[in-house]
Amino acid sequence: MAQHISSIDNERVKTINSLMDEMYSHLPNIYESLVDKDIPQSQKHINSLIDLLKMVKESMDDEL
Repeated sequence: MAQHISSIDNERVKTINSLMDEMYSHLPNIYESLVDKDIPQSQKHINSLIDLLKMVKESMDDEL
């Protein structure tokens, strides 16, 4: 039997997927910049990833 997903849940999943895609996009950049010993670029991508993770954590804290 097919399970119906509400439009709110559907939008929530889209938001989560978008956020995860954005986070995943930083990982190859971090890897490449570390391999290239480009510390400023590594720090830029690491800080962006940290900011995204903080945002997720804060949104979860708000739900509690």
